[in-house]
Amino acid sequence: MLITNGKLIDGLGNKPILSDLVIVGDEIKFIGKTKFTEQDFNNRIGRHIDAQGQFISPGFIDLHSHGNPLVTPEFENFLAMGVTTITLGQDGDSPKVDQLSRWLSQVEKRGVAINLAMFIGHGTLRELAGINQAAVPTKQALNNMLQQLDDTLKYTFGLSTGLEYNPGLYAQQEELIALAKIVGKNNRVLMSHMRNEDSGQLIKSINELLIQGQFCKVHISHIKSVYGKGAAEADAILKILQDANNNGINITADIYPYNASYAGISLLFPVWAKTTKQFEYAMQHRREELATFLRNKIIKRNGNGSNLVWNRSLHRKNLRGVSIGIQHSF
Repeated sequence: MLITNGKLIDGLGNKPILSDLVIVGDEIKFIGKTKFTEQDFNNRIGRHIDAQGQFISPGFIDLHSHGNPLVTPEFENFLAMGVTTITLGQDGDSPKVDQLSRWLSQVEKRGVAINLAMFIGHGTLRELAGINQAAVPTKQALNNMLQQLDDTLKYTFGLSTGLEYNPGLYAQQEELIALAKIVGKNNRVLMSHMRNEDSGQLIKSINELLIQGQFCKVHISHIKSVYGKGAAEADAILKILQDANNNGINITADIYPYNASYAGISLLFPVWAKTTKQFEYAMQHRREELATFLRNKIIKRNGNGSNLVWNRSLHRKNLRGVSIGIQHSF
């Protein structure tokens, strides 16, 4: 394949240069100005792309991705956006299998169209170790979880935590430090959907992660200040990260460039009504308190017209449309 006349970005921060690109098989063989004869075009070049007025760049890396390569191995949605490497196992949730290596072998055998950087989920490890919603795991269960983490980190990129989700939300500092020490021992990274991303709680959540950052490299997934206002707050948050790096803690973050988020509906619920069992209890004994909490939470998130619902029967409807539909059904 020959790509000509494009503005080439090398991914190293240098200015774009006008260049051609020669690709043979799956390798870039030449970067620079090419001289091909008409005979070359007829005999040697299988495909020619004239990139006049376009940019040529390395494939993008999506640092926070979701998907199942056993269901959609082609990942056309990522490739269509120029993404050639994704991370899976995010938010503390990876495939619930005793040995993640067997699952990865299935993926490799079936084939996957993009590069895959796999993480092991903390919530999944809690479930596999039988800890589940326990705030303080038994010594044996904790050791089992740490051993499985240690084994899995030998062939994955790191650990992900989802401290706003069940069951990761029950984890306390002692457990998180123990996990971080194993991640650091294996020279991997701990990527975290932090405990609370609300404006009033965000700094507290970052500080919790910085404690883990004393033992390993840490990364904030989709850093944001929910309900936050103004550039001054953003600058203050970035200064915390910069100061931490200056003091020897290796902390990084990714951000998505749009004013929205996507998560399970449980994200709106209070800690005491997250699980099915907790929800059923709350409906019987704390129904009005739960309704008030949810109503205020949704109002804070710009109202029911700004909260979209996704499933096959409610596709493209927001909470306002769903509530109207329910009323009409009665």
